[in-house]
Amino acid sequence: MEIINKIEGEEEKNKNEDKSKDKGRNKNKDEKKAEKENQEQYRVVINKEASKVLEKMLSQVTTGFEASSISKSDLANWVILNSQESFGEAEVRVLRQLHFDERKILASLLRDARDQNNIPENLKKAIREHFGLSDSGKRKSVKDNHHA
Repeated sequence: MEIINKIEGEEEKNKNEDKSKDKGRNKNKDEKKAEKENQEQYRVVINKEASKVLEKMLSQVTTGFEASSISKSDLANWVILNSQESFGEAEVRVLRQLHFDERKILASLLRDARDQNNIPENLKKAIREHFGLSDSGKRKSVKDNHHA
């Protein structure tokens, strides 16, 4: 009878330990959830192609790994935060080339020309050439035209 009581006592102790562990896990999970909710959140819109890539990456991370739950947002945040150091001048140039907008640069140049009352010489030359005006016939004075 003593052996049975001992075994039952150990079983009860193990159950209590398991409950305690579960509470600890749930508390940890609840703390993480609360921490996520307390963080400021910002939205970024991605296109369909980027979403497919993110889904593929997420699948790689989660397939066969049931020890945690990782969301697309978790993955996107991790990728952004961990790619910061590898984001250099080459990437800046590529992005600027991909998103170059001639209209925006012209508006900027016009604004600068108005504000500074100055147009860079190379731009003046390009404008004149575009309209078929050469530098040689640029500005003859009225006197020069009368004497010719």
